[in-house]
Amino acid sequence: MAVQTNSSAHPLIPPLKEEDRLAWLRLLRSRRVGISTFYRLLEEHGTAQSALENLPEVARAAGVDNYLPRSEE
Repeated sequence: MAVQTNSSAHPLIPPLKEEDRLAWLRLLRSRRVGISTFYRLLEEHGTAQSALENLPEVARAAGVDNYLPRSEE
């Protein structure tokens, strides 16, 4: 089944809440997450926080064990 992606040519608008911005930064700075993966994870999980929570499982499915996303520190 094909995944429907956002057809808009406009970039995502960064979130306004501080905790949401921090989640975006953590996701972008997590190991093995580039810009394409960042956008794909947001599309699949809806929010950066949800993507961060699911990132260890996504990494495990890609063959990476013991994956931890970027910490808040």
